Amino acid sequence: MKTLVFALSLLVFPFVSQAQMAQYEFQLKGNEIELKFMIHRTELIQFQINECDIQAETAECTTLYLGSRSSFSVNGMELDFELNNYHMQGTKLVMYLRAPAPFDEIQDLSITTDAFYEFNPSFRNLYILNIGPFQGSRQLTIDNPSLDLSQEN
Repeated sequence: MKTLVFALSLLVFPFVSQAQMAQYEFQLKGNEIELKFMIHRTELIQFQINECDIQAETAECTTLYLGSRSSFSVNGMELDFELNNYHMQGTKLVMYLRAPAPFDEIQDLSITTDAFYEFNPSFRNLYILNIGPFQGSRQLTIDNPSLDLSQEN
C-alpha cells in the first residue's frame, strides 16, 4: 500500500509543482539586462490576457501583459524590456527580453508585480537574480508582490 501511494505521488507531484508559476531569470550581459521568462503555454491560453489573440501571438501578448503588470527598477530607474526572441520548450513558452542597462554600478533594485493574480490568486512568480551584487531567487505572491534590495556600503 505504501508503495502504491509513493508511486501515485510521483505521478501527480510533477504536474502540481510545475503549474501555476512563472519564472523570471534576470542576468546582466554587458550593457543590457536580459530577462528569460518561462510559463506553461496552456496557462496563458486559459488566462486570456490582453484581449488579443493569445493563440496566434502568444509571445507578443505576454510581453505587453508583463509590461503593464510588472516593474523592474535599477538605481531608481525603471527598465523597459522588449521581446528579443522566443521558442517553445516542451509545453513551456520561453521568452528572452532585453533592456538597456545604462549604469556603471548597481546600488539597488526593485521588483513589483501583480501578474497573473487576477486569474489565479495562488499564482507564484519566481524571480532568479544574477545581477551584480544581487544573486539568488525570490518568490513573489499576491500577499508579497514586491521586492526591494539595496547594496550596503
